[in-house]
Amino acid sequence: MQYSELDDHVLIRLITLDDKDAFQQIYVRYWSRIFALVRNKLRSHENAAEIVQDIFLDVWERRETLEIASVDRYLFTAAKYKILNHLRRNLDKPQYWDQSLEDISSHIDQRADNNIELEDLHNALENALATLPAKTRKIFRMNRLENQSVQEISVSLDIPKRTIEYHLTQSIRKLRLHLREFVSYSIVLVAGLF
Repeated sequence: MQYSELDDHVLIRLITLDDKDAFQQIYVRYWSRIFALVRNKLRSHENAAEIVQDIFLDVWERRETLEIASVDRYLFTAAKYKILNHLRRNLDKPQYWDQSLEDISSHIDQRADNNIELEDLHNALENALATLPAKTRKIFRMNRLENQSVQEISVSLDIPKRTIEYHLTQSIRKLRLHLREFVSYSIVLVAGLF
């Protein structure tokens, strides 16, 4: 039997009957597309590979009860939820917040006029920034919103780099707490999943 010639519906029926070759064919057909999507959203080869493996492992483990009308839609939806879950689990890691804040800022600049939810997010960011001490707020704006490096800010304000880094760390900690309610929305927005 030439599995490569079978359509997805037939392959899924064979998978429900424990056909490993049918599963292998589905894996070969969809792995690279799912991987590319996840890698693009997470910007991590390792995390993408792990998530895609989890998706296909779930398919195999649930093979006896699979009811899939559209394999590609099923796999891409599974990928979307795995990405969201991964991002939620990693919210407290600074590298995710750094990237999310940068992405939020750029999205605010690009779409604020067209999106009510984004305007709310922009207002929340501004309110959160208003709670920061003046110097910390200025350094955050220069670095995150005006894209100035720590070195450039240090020269401009005549402040040591370590002081700049301290203010940036403090601002991210405080903004993280203040913007918690918008995190789920921002993840969806940044990931571009919907």
